[in-house]
Amino acid sequence: VCALFDARRDEVYAACYRFPALEGCETVIEPGARRLEDLLAEALPHAPLFAGAGALLHAAAIAGAGGAVAPAGSLGVAGAYGESPSPTERRDPGM
Repeated sequence: VCALFDARRDEVYAACYRFPALEGCETVIEPGARRLEDLLAEALPHAPLFAGAGALLHAAAIAGAGGAVAPAGSLGVAGAYGESPSPTERRDPGM
């Protein structure tokens, strides 16, 4: 999963994680600001799901590069303008 937020100035703030066998979390790409093109070049070999307001904002570019974007409201992801999902959209993953 790559979480993206718009950092302005043609950059995104992103971090990418992997959850091997759901037994923990590994950082694949450390959190930080970078150009979207650079992030895609680094992240796409890992086939992540891009999520967050930045992913929705840049969905066309991500899809055009072969990436997948989580729909607004899925995974508890805020919409394109930062609104929170409604209580009926939230899912309890068994926590």
